[in-house]
Amino acid sequence: GAQLMVGLPGDSEEKDLRSVGELLSYHPDMARIYPVLVLRGTELADLTFQNEYEPLSLGDAVRISGRMFALFSYVSVPVIRMGLQPTDEISFGSDTLIGGPFHPSFGYLVKSDLKRKQMEMLLREYPNVDCRILAPKKELPLVFGDHSENMSLLKQGRQLAVSEAELPLGTVALAPYDKKKKQEILAVLTWQDFLENYTKQDRSIYCI
Repeated sequence: GAQLMVGLPGDSEEKDLRSVGELLSYHPDMARIYPVLVLRGTELADLTFQNEYEPLSLGDAVRISGRMFALFSYVSVPVIRMGLQPTDEISFGSDTLIGGPFHPSFGYLVKSDLKRKQMEMLLREYPNVDCRILAPKKELPLVFGDHSENMSLLKQGRQLAVSEAELPLGTVALAPYDKKKKQEILAVLTWQDFLENYTKQDRSIYCI
């Protein structure tokens, strides 16, 4: 399997994505993505205190990891973990963890951010139209996002509702806002079609 660290000293978003292309040439059967965290007593901590290293923000780590996750997913390489497992030392309020994009549900943040991008792509054809988003029950937490952030970002002056529907995993659909008309599907976007569109430029640049 492949293991990638995001935000190493001297790295950039472009380097991280290029690493995905290089690793895929070896046909890994799985991948893990870990954003770099700064732990007390390490060389990286010294660099941080000397202002020679600045860890990624949580938002940047989520965005970059999402682009990497999407590339792996496009070629059907499962990403089995994103973000370090919380421990006594790696947790909010820990004296050991002094910097970096830690979140106990980092993988969920990445996947919900990508789900928002998928919904944005679907809503693009219906600007300023009140809509109802349909998704499989299992994926409703991804649709809403952390603290319902996805809904807040997607509304943009329109009314937006969410309902579960019998759809294939990864698929989202649009229906009229009126719940009585939720069977009247306006548009559908599968996960694979989203990945095809979303990763197109990165696949071209990084030869994937």
